Formats: sequence, C-alpha cells, structure tokens
Amino acid sequence: MACAILLFLHEWASLISHLSICKSVSPDLPVIEKILESYSVAQSRL
Repeated sequence: MACAILLFLHEWASLISHLSICKSVSPDLPVIEKILESYSVAQSRL
C-alpha cells in the first residue's frame, strides 16, 4: 500500500516537472488535458 502511494506521488512529481518544462517551451500547451491524462494513468496503477 505504501509502495502504491509512493508511486503515485512520484507520478505527480514527474508530471509537475514535465509540465513546467512544457510550459517554458510552449505556453499554449493544453496543460489541464495533460494533468487529467496523467491522473487517470496514476489511478489505474494504484
């Protein structure tokens, strides 16, 4: 269980860093879409 939570947190950490990189490269990127997509991926792994 703790392992799944750590994996989930890791997913979010990598997502946030990825989004900040994308934002600096392309500000008009559909960020919310990316967040929802990554969230559903993380949920399916739990």
